[in-house]
Amino acid sequence: MPKARTLSPQDLIAADYSLVLPLRVDLGGGQPAIIECCKCLRMLPGCRLVLEGQWQQQRVVLKLFFRRKDFQREKRGHRQLNEAGLWTPELLLSWSTEQRASPAVDVLIYRFVKGSSLMALWQGEKELRARALHFTRAVAVIAQMHQAGLQQKDIHLDNFLVSNGRLCILDAGTVSRGAAPLESEKAHQNLAWLLAQVPSINDRHIDEIFNGYVRGLSAKSQAPDFSASQLRKTVTQLRTKRWWRYQQKLTRSCTEFVVDKCWNRFQVIRRDSDNPALRELLADIDGAMALGVCLKDGKTATVTKVKTGDRSLVIKRYNIKNWKHGLGRLLRSSQAWDSWCSAYHLRFEGLLTPLPIALVEERIGPGRRRAYFITDYAQGPNLLSAMSGNGAMPLSEQALDDTVVDTFTGLLAARLSHGNMQATHFIVTSQGLSTIDLDTMNFYVSKQKHKKALRRDFEQFMGNYPSEQKTHFKRVLQPVYQLLDTSLGRGTSDEE
Repeated sequence: MPKARTLSPQDLIAADYSLVLPLRVDLGGGQPAIIECCKCLRMLPGCRLVLEGQWQQQRVVLKLFFRRKDFQREKRGHRQLNEAGLWTPELLLSWSTEQRASPAVDVLIYRFVKGSSLMALWQGEKELRARALHFTRAVAVIAQMHQAGLQQKDIHLDNFLVSNGRLCILDAGTVSRGAAPLESEKAHQNLAWLLAQVPSINDRHIDEIFNGYVRGLSAKSQAPDFSASQLRKTVTQLRTKRWWRYQQKLTRSCTEFVVDKCWNRFQVIRRDSDNPALRELLADIDGAMALGVCLKDGKTATVTKVKTGDRSLVIKRYNIKNWKHGLGRLLRSSQAWDSWCSAYHLRFEGLLTPLPIALVEERIGPGRRRAYFITDYAQGPNLLSAMSGNGAMPLSEQALDDTVVDTFTGLLAARLSHGNMQATHFIVTSQGLSTIDLDTMNFYVSKQKHKKALRRDFEQFMGNYPSEQKTHFKRVLQPVYQLLDTSLGRGTSDEE
C-alpha cells in the first residue's frame, strides 16, 4: 500500500480522476481534523470531492466543496431534512477555510452510516416482485418528503441507504423545499424520475409501487392528483430522456469513460478498465489480434479472442472491403460505434451483454475507416450448442428457459429489436443469456413499429432450430409472442 500523503483542502481543488489514495487531509487552523481518507465516493473535478475515511476514531464521510453555493445548498438541505423528521447522516463538523487560506474550500464531515444503497439491494434481487418491494418501501419515505414540501432534484437509488431496515437519505445538496405539501405536478415528476432509474421491464409493478406511495401520505392529506397510469406514461418518457442523456456520455470523457482523439484516431475506454496492459494492446490492435484466437474471419468483420493480463477480451474489427465500401462508410457512424452504443443501451435496460471495454476508430479528419469494438469475453456455449447438448451447460433447463423469456420480455419492454437473431449471437453464461453482435440493434419510439420489428426477431430466432427445439421455444415464449400478436391485431396506434 502506498504511503499516505498529507494534503490541505486547497491541494485537492485541482484533484481529478488520477487522485491516488490513501491520503490524509489536514484542515489546519488549529482544527483537530486530520482525516485519514481511504476511498473516493464521488468526484466532480473543480466542484466537489467526497471521501470516506477515519476522523477522531470514527468512520466518516468528508465532503469538500470548491464552490460556495454547493456548500450552502448542502447545509440548507441537511437542515430541512432534519426539520422534517427524516433520517439523514449526522453532521459532525461544518468548516470553511475562507478566513484562513485562499482559495476558499468548504468542508462538511458526516458520521458514516453503514448499510446498502437502494441500488445495490435492487440489483441483488433477481425476482421483479422482490425488487418492487424495495421501491414500495422507498416511496413511502418519498411521500413523507413530499408531505413536508421537500424533493430531491437529483433523485436516484444511490441517494437512499438502507440500514437496519430504515431508509437514510443521502446527498442533501439536491434537496429543495417548496410549499407543503409539494405541488402535485412536482411530486408526480419527482416520483417518476426515481422509477425511471431502473429498466423498463420493472414498470409492470408501478401500480403496486404507486399504492405504496399513497399509503405513505399522512391520513390528513388528499390522494395524489395523478394516477398510476399517468405515472407509468411519465416514467417511460423520462427513462427515454435519461437514455439520450447517457448516450451523450458514451463518447466523451467523464466519470465512466476516457476519450483520446486526434486527426487520425478516436478512442474511448472505460475508466475502470484503463490500465497499461490495455493501452499497450490498443496501441497495436492488429498485432494483438494476430496473436489471439480467431473466432470469425469474414470480409466485413474479423473477431478474435485475446488475453491482456488475467483478462480475456474479444476484439471485433469492422473491415473495409474495397474503396466503394470505404467511401460509403466514410461519413457514417461506424458499426463499432453502433455496437458500443447498443451494448450500453442493453445494459441500461438490465439486459445481459458482455461489458464493452473500448471503442477505436481509424479516421481521416471527420471521415471514418476501420473500427474496433472490444468487450469482455462471455464464457459459455452459444444457444444452439447449448440446446443441442454440446459442451458444459452453465444453467439448468428451467433457468435457460427463464432467461430466454427474460431477454425477449426485456426487449419488448425497452422497445428494442436485435435485428440479427442467429442462435450463435446468444451466449449461455452462468449469469444468464448474453446477447452479442449488436450492430443491427434498433430502438423504436413507435410501439407499432417496434412490435413488428420484434416479431421479425421472433421469426428469425425460431428459424435457427430443428423442429423439436422450435416447438419447445414456441411453448416457452408463447406469452410474449401472444402479447405481440394481440397488440398487432388491435392495430395499435403509432403514437402509443
